[in-house]
Amino acid sequence: VMLDTIDPNITRGDLAKKIEGHVIESAELMGRYNKKSTVAKEAGTPVNETIKIGFVSGFTGAYSAIVKNQVKGAQLAVEEMNKKGGILGHEVVLIKKDDQMKGDISEQLTRLLIDNDKVHFLLGTLSAVTATSENKVAVEKNIPFIALNQVSAITQAPNLGPYSFHEGLTPYMTAQLVGQWSIKNLGKKTFLVVPDYQWGYESYAAYQ
Repeated sequence: VMLDTIDPNITRGDLAKKIEGHVIESAELMGRYNKKSTVAKEAGTPVNETIKIGFVSGFTGAYSAIVKNQVKGAQLAVEEMNKKGGILGHEVVLIKKDDQMKGDISEQLTRLLIDNDKVHFLLGTLSAVTATSENKVAVEKNIPFIALNQVSAITQAPNLGPYSFHEGLTPYMTAQLVGQWSIKNLGKKTFLVVPDYQWGYESYAAYQ
């Protein structure tokens, strides 16, 4: 869902419905759910395929407390969807993997989730490094991926895929807002302190 296509006065509930609609649309475009499955559901015939969502993130590491809160939100969403009959009649399950906030482990686990667990969607990655690693595999395998962080790289060339999304503000968005306010209210001389990894580099570049 592109921010510039959303009514700024939209409610959180309506936005959630809009995003859910895009998720279902992505699933249909991928061919995961065909007309036969929909007809079977409408006829009351059980549909056995389970929708699997892979959640890869740093359950251990510097930001583990934040990640645990994120996965609680994801699990709550899954439970609410299943109470309403799942997605197109399919039960939804969340498969969690700990990438330890390391890019190589994130890529490895993402491949295992797709190739072995046969997940339909990917979610997670608080770190910018792990987000780009997981997105690389998602683009390669044509799997929808939503990053739960503020990295810019996955929605920019050459990383952007047809199903690459992130739910947080990008460093560019933050820099535009804070930068304009600080120049107007504090003056033109600034001093930036950023972390020594990808998110910090993106933030610094955005202020420049």
